[in-house]
Amino acid sequence: AKHCSSIQKTSESMMRVVYDFDLLLAAHVRFGERGEHTEPYYKVQGEMDTTLVFESRFECGNLQKAYQLSESQYELLIRPDLSTTSNMQWFFFRVSNTRAKL
Repeated sequence: AKHCSSIQKTSESMMRVVYDFDLLLAAHVRFGERGEHTEPYYKVQGEMDTTLVFESRFECGNLQKAYQLSESQYELLIRPDLSTTSNMQWFFFRVSNTRAKL
């Protein structure tokens, strides 16, 4: 929570959550045929929307939350490894709606 409040102070005008693993889990967003989640947290609003779409609801995915700070800047919170004391030595998530030379 401390980390989130510091983000808000530095970038209040644009900051918005574009991925929240806990919220998706709590909402029981539906699964696809192979157990994959099919509905993203953020849905692209049209062709001109350059917001990145994040996903980590798969085996070993560890993205907890993603904040959009500006059109091309994001703050990512990574979940610590389960069998350690809060170590975060790797990351594993998917990003879509990317653009070349943005």
